[in-house]
Amino acid sequence: MESDQEAAERGVAPVLPARLKKDFVILDERYVVTRGLDDRVGCTLNLLLLDNFLHDIPKNTITLVWTVQEETGLRGAQAFSARNSFDEVYTLDTVSAGNLPWGNFYQSPACTGGGPVIRLADRRGVSSLRLRNFVKGIAGKNKIKVQEIVTGGTTDAAAAFEAGLNSIPLCIPVKYTHSQVEMMSIADYHNILKLLLL
Repeated sequence: MESDQEAAERGVAPVLPARLKKDFVILDERYVVTRGLDDRVGCTLNLLLLDNFLHDIPKNTITLVWTVQEETGLRGAQAFSARNSFDEVYTLDTVSAGNLPWGNFYQSPACTGGGPVIRLADRRGVSSLRLRNFVKGIAGKNKIKVQEIVTGGTTDAAAAFEAGLNSIPLCIPVKYTHSQVEMMSIADYHNILKLLLL
């Protein structure tokens, strides 16, 4: 449709409820495009970790957590972080990718296909230097390319920061965040899982 008049002729009006088609598409065997990657990606990573730990039991105590209401104030993460004490907290999330056709890469310096992201800092906190160096060391030894960024927004890691826990957000870059066509690199997904299992 080219104009408001054309839209009105087709029955489209302001505040008219709409339902968008929900597709799951794999593009060029390299990208997944769908809605809700933020943060279904983190949930599926937790499930894959759990499955792995059932077969290859880790020597350390590991707690996998799924939280609620991250977008509306970190409520689940705040409740959990305030009541538990852990040596290390790794938050799995997405981060907006800036490699978009219209630019402004400086606002979101992560790139789809560039590897998992270590969020050094965001608007609610700074990641643990010890955990940053630990993750970067593992990635380097295993030739896993990672991106280190400072960005806006935040993750559930902020609740852990505020509770005094050593925390680091590990993210997958996603284009078109919070839209019907969020897009992530399959290689980034496999690489963050590999990094978590090492």
